[in-house]
Amino acid sequence: MSGNSTIIKQTTIPKTKLIVELHESVRDNPFFHKIKKLNMSYMEIFSFGIIGLPVPDDFVGENDFEYRESKIPAFLELNKDYISLESDRLINKLARRHDPECAGRISELLGIAVTLKYFTKLLGVPRNNVGRIMTSSTVEKRRFQSSKEREGI
Repeated sequence: MSGNSTIIKQTTIPKTKLIVELHESVRDNPFFHKIKKLNMSYMEIFSFGIIGLPVPDDFVGENDFEYRESKIPAFLELNKDYISLESDRLINKLARRHDPECAGRISELLGIAVTLKYFTKLLGVPRNNVGRIMTSSTVEKRRFQSSKEREGI
């Protein structure tokens, strides 16, 4: 049994069921009402959240997904103690501490994970087809796209 399998089994429980709250700009669009709740496990948080991390320029492999997938167990081990899953919410345990940089990283991880899970479920896009792109080198804002979008399909 590989190390990944062991971690997956240890971290799939508990799960949380999040109610999807739509932004006012899309609230009236019926397309976005397809998904009202998202179930999230620790493994899903980290397998979606890792997409927010860059891949080293010198990585030699078939694709970015392959690299990121190999790092999920380590990423999970480094960060899981800072996140708590309750029945209906995710909690950033660092939010009350006086370390805004670390708390911000965990909040970003949670935001990326929930957003990308919603995106993939809503559009039927497999997780391995989602990649990370930067919208600007001067703005700390990320945008995610599917591999079909990157290829211009």
